[in-house]
Amino acid sequence: MLLHLRPRWGLRSGSCPEAESNQFTVASFNLERFYDTTNDPNISDVALTSTAFVNRLNKLSLSVRNVLKCPDILGVEEVENLPTLQAVATKINNDAIASGQSNPNYQAYLAEGNDVGGIDVGFLVKTSRVVVADVTQVGRMRRMSIQLQSTRRSE
Repeated sequence: MLLHLRPRWGLRSGSCPEAESNQFTVASFNLERFYDTTNDPNISDVALTSTAFVNRLNKLSLSVRNVLKCPDILGVEEVENLPTLQAVATKINNDAIASGQSNPNYQAYLAEGNDVGGIDVGFLVKTSRVVVADVTQVGRMRRMSIQLQSTRRSE
């Protein structure tokens, strides 16, 4: 189960508080179709140029480090695959060290989904603060159905 919270006040620079020593932090980030540079003929994806991929990595690293303050667990939506999420983790870890911040030591976790566009959900986890016992995808092959009711009044 993925818990997705959105603050009502919106995300502003510096808006995420630091965790106390007896707390842990969890955040969610929609990566808005974060694809890699490879065109996969089996899915309906977009192959980014190397420049576009690096630019997206740079912006994401800044956001996670300086706005979200490197949460202990970061749930991500709309990332193409595990190698892409691993590139994100490596970028954030390296940038943190280069800027004098603590290395979050993020480890990437992702299970391939069944989206026709090839986007998946995953997690970045600080291995220094959280031990991952298991990663299980639930309901991958289930179809969601929604039954809508009319809001019109009968006359």
